[in-house]
Amino acid sequence: MGTSGAPGYGTPLINAFGGLRRNAAFAYLDPARSRPNLTIVGEAHADRLNVRAGRVDGVGIDVDGERVTLSGPASAWRRG
Repeated sequence: MGTSGAPGYGTPLINAFGGLRRNAAFAYLDPARSRPNLTIVGEAHADRLNVRAGRVDGVGIDVDGERVTLSGPASAWRRG
């Protein structure tokens, strides 16, 4: 049996809260789902970035065959 500090011994790195494993959707999206300015779009394919002055200010996505452009800060894309 290993000792503290020995190779292969230590606490495994897992994302867990209250005994449950948490992925990015649970950790970041769930708390924000009720925000009125947030729309979560699943099964979307991003195929174009809009670049202005060297910075991305929007993204083009395909949602069920419909072309949609999301614009705004990268941390808060919104339908534009």
